[in-house]
This record gives sequence, structure tokens and C-alpha cells, in this order.
Amino acid sequence: MPSSGPNIYTVTAKIDSTGNFAQCTYTSGGKVVTPPLNAPSAVAQFNQTLPSASGLQLVGAMVTNNTTPPTTSFVPASITEGSVSQVSVSVPNPNAAPQAVRGVVLVFSKLSASGYPVLYPTSDPQVINPGT
Repeated sequence: MPSSGPNIYTVTAKIDSTGNFAQCTYTSGGKVVTPPLNAPSAVAQFNQTLPSASGLQLVGAMVTNNTTPPTTSFVPASITEGSVSQVSVSVPNPNAAPQAVRGVVLVFSKLSASGYPVLYPTSDPQVINPGT
């Protein structure tokens, strides 16, 4: 049975060795988890405490559904009380069969030395509802 609240993932990000992507660590319920992330509820929520040690700030997520044809949208992050950057992504119906998959690319920003924002996407973690 799906839970009623969101599945909450705390994100810690740093710039990867190529300098092009955000490399993330995800925790949920105090435990490190790795994509694909199982989200048996209707919402997956990603939180990042600010300021981050790396200087990266979560600004949103690019979300792709596995519908035909696939659709992609941008979901902006918001800053909540307590200096947490947060983005919530709705996920496919957890009671759907077969399992539903949604691609989620988190997008981070960091100011360059000249003061311009530079965007750093994550590689494509997936949020999966296992289906019934």
C-alpha cells in the first residue's frame, strides 16, 4: 500500500571530476540510497541544506515520463524555512501495472569566478514505482 506522504531524499552534491556534472549522494531515513530510487507514494521530494560545502545549489529538476511519446518538463526548486532547497516531483501511479519509471535529472547552479551562474545536471537517476 502506498504511503500518503512524499518519499524524501536528502541530496549532497559536488562537481564531478570532469567539471561538467553534479555528483550526488542520496540519503533517505538516515541511510544512503542509490538510484534507481523506489517511490511507492505519489511524490518524490529532494532536499538540499544550504549553503552547501561545494557551493552548488539545487535549482530544479528535469523530469521525463515514459509515456508515448515521452514528455519532459522542468520543475523549479523552492527555498523553504531553514534554508533548504527543495524540489518535489510527482511520480507515476504506484498502483499502475507494469511498473512506472520516471527519469529525473536534478539541476544545480554555482556562480562562476566572474559571477555568472553555471548549471550542473546530475546523470539520470530514475524514480520507480514498483507497480502491482
